[in-house]
Amino acid sequence: MIPDGSLTAINARLEKELAEKSLSLARMSRELEVEAAFDKVRDRAMAMRNSAELAETSSVLFQQLTYLGINSIRAGVGIFDEVNGAMEIWLTTRANNQEVVKTLDYVNLHVHPVFENIIPARQQGKPFALTILSGDALKHYYQTMPTYASVRQAASNDREYFYSFFFSQGTINLIAKQALTEEECSIMIRLAKVFGLIYTRFIDLQTAEKQAHEAAIDTALEKVRSRTMAMQVSGELLDVANTLFSELWKLAGRPIQIGVGLQNRENPKCLLYTGSNSPQAEILTRVGWVLPEAHPVLAGMYAHWLRREDFFPIVSGESLHAFYQLVMPGITRNTPDFDQEQYAFFLPFSKGSFFGWCSMPFTDSELSILKRFTALMDLVFCRHLELQQSEANAREVIRQASLNRIRAQIASMRTASDLQEITPLIWNELNILGIPFIRCGVFIMDEGQQLVRTFLSAANGQAIAALNFPYGTEGLPQRALDSWRAQSIHREHWTAQDFTDFWTTLVTTHPTMAEPVHQQQNPPEQLYLHLLPFLQGMLYVGNTEPLGDADMQLLQSVAETFSTAYARYEDFNRLEIAKDQIEHTLTDLRQAQAQLIQAEKMASLGELTAGIAHEIQNPLNFVINFAEITNELIDDIKLQQSRGNHTEVSTLCGDVQLNLQKIQLHGKRADAIVKGMLEHSRSGLGERRLTDLNALIEEYIRLCYHGTKAKDKLFDLAIHTDFDAGLGEVNIIPQDIGKVVFNVLTNAFYAVQERKKQQPEGYDPVVAISTRRQGDKVEIRISDNGTGIPAQLLDKIFQPFFTTKPTGQGTGLGLSLSYDIITRGNGGNLKVNSKEGEGTELVIELPLT
Repeated sequence: MIPDGSLTAINARLEKELAEKSLSLARMSRELEVEAAFDKVRDRAMAMRNSAELAETSSVLFQQLTYLGINSIRAGVGIFDEVNGAMEIWLTTRANNQEVVKTLDYVNLHVHPVFENIIPARQQGKPFALTILSGDALKHYYQTMPTYASVRQAASNDREYFYSFFFSQGTINLIAKQALTEEECSIMIRLAKVFGLIYTRFIDLQTAEKQAHEAAIDTALEKVRSRTMAMQVSGELLDVANTLFSELWKLAGRPIQIGVGLQNRENPKCLLYTGSNSPQAEILTRVGWVLPEAHPVLAGMYAHWLRREDFFPIVSGESLHAFYQLVMPGITRNTPDFDQEQYAFFLPFSKGSFFGWCSMPFTDSELSILKRFTALMDLVFCRHLELQQSEANAREVIRQASLNRIRAQIASMRTASDLQEITPLIWNELNILGIPFIRCGVFIMDEGQQLVRTFLSAANGQAIAALNFPYGTEGLPQRALDSWRAQSIHREHWTAQDFTDFWTTLVTTHPTMAEPVHQQQNPPEQLYLHLLPFLQGMLYVGNTEPLGDADMQLLQSVAETFSTAYARYEDFNRLEIAKDQIEHTLTDLRQAQAQLIQAEKMASLGELTAGIAHEIQNPLNFVINFAEITNELIDDIKLQQSRGNHTEVSTLCGDVQLNLQKIQLHGKRADAIVKGMLEHSRSGLGERRLTDLNALIEEYIRLCYHGTKAKDKLFDLAIHTDFDAGLGEVNIIPQDIGKVVFNVLTNAFYAVQERKKQQPEGYDPVVAISTRRQGDKVEIRISDNGTGIPAQLLDKIFQPFFTTKPTGQGTGLGLSLSYDIITRGNGGNLKVNSKEGEGTELVIELPLT
């Protein structure tokens, strides 16, 4: 039997053990509740894909805290913005104990002590921050944070506890009316750590998604870039643009009407391309040219493009309807509700603007993608314009080659029978040039015989026998003659019957023709005749449709080329006629051979001197340019006068007067150059007269320099002059001395050019000219630091036709004639000092009497 005392002790121990086990079970149950709540928060947080879902996560967090018995009036998540010292907050609040209201705010951490206390607590490594507010301090908080004032039900003497439990990127915020117990704080600290790990994974996912999105953008841009560089012809523009827009559609994610406007600063007119808002439809189509004043949006687009600024108009109502009519004429699909606003973007690039619009504002992310595609648009259209220019150059090469073939073949003709090849030649070249036609030919007007000589093609391009119509023949020959005399283009439209009647007439007048029956059996239904005048006749081209301006301009070039070549054919015929006369005079020519050689020398010098005519190009360019500017100013005057702007008209008239003065100035300059040139080129004996020798030499230095510069744009050198100021006027033949100075300077310029080619680095070409009075004579020295003359050639340089220049670059007459002019014509002397590789000096000595 157990003693009563022992039984009591046993009962006490059992009760204690039971109490401990009950407490342990309660703790375990509580732990399971906590873990279950954590799992729900964790599951919702793990499902997040973007930061906006933090609001829903805050709601789940609030619900689980209520489930755990942690009483709060608000709970949520705050994410630190370290750069701006702020926090982005999602809070869930229970209003009237029923409704759950999600609120979002972005607060500066110094806006209120509740948030300001977070900073030191976090820096000190504390697990949470706590701020207790009541009374006026609490009222001040809600005044500072008006977002929550509408859901607050506390009285003015309420007390609220503001907890912020830290994790690495932010806090879990909890606001309660009572302080949390130690256990509750422990749970919140654990929850913050769990949430921190989850949020880190969320950031990683967000970064990965951003990288994947960026990779998709780069892939799309590279695809478009590759397609752009693969363009071979400008006609591929729409295909490349469609590729660009298709790739953009994959990234845009919502319907956007798109387009491109090509613009330039000189002309406000804009070339529009627009497309649909469906990636399955044909995207880009050419709308045409529009002016900015056609719509305020287009005016804004042009103004912003000039400043290279983005433009984001919002359009609705009648303005939107008018905008659609301009940029998408005739398109009825996907027509918007014009009462709803449409949001547009216009993003500039070098050649124009990339634009689009839809029913929702564009996000920053969308605009970032659009701007990157805009930069690629610049590459697309630059490549397109480059190809257009290349194609234009290629067409010009083809045109020139064709014209050269026409010129060469006609120039090779020697007899009248050769003219039968004219029509097949033109037929072939018109095909090469891509001009549409079914017939062609030439009408030659023979003024001597009073005949219209026609060379016409058959349907297969072969030539029909030449037909001669006397002047006055009714029908096409006479109409062609009349237009030729007026030097005007002649056009006619023939029906099949007109064509048959024409060939019937030819059969009557020329019964030997081989093709009339074939012509009548296959007359064209429509034939448009185009006859273009040239010096000797008319070029004829027939087609089933009227030819456009571009084709007519090309045909005019063919006609002019034909004229030049045919003139050479006529010249050859005249040369054949003169051949007998030349043979009769051959004996006389041989007797005059000696005199002709001397004349040839002088002619060569004259041709060389006449080359300085390049010098007149400079003033003529000024005259042409100022004339063009004046013409434009006159147009501006008319415009301002029509507007009644008399002040602007007066200003423009002043500009016109200044331009006319400059035209007169440069005209006189050109006149002076021509007179000097003629003086230089004049052959025969000149008159001695008192001449300012220094001024004469300076003039020929300038003429020689610019003449050389005209032949070689890269030519440049330093010219040093040292003229005797007391020399005064010298009694000389100016044109003779000018020729000598010109020849010597030409050789000096050539020598320094050659040395510059051999020694491009570290060499500065220099030519020096000086004059001195030496007793009863005057001395002119011209030296250069060019290639110099080999010693073994110094004795030969004054021999006729001897030259140190390569074949074809020198006649060998320059120094020979110069020596004759100085020694025989003027009683002076010409000496040369030279060292190979260092330079040459020529000394001209002239007697003063």
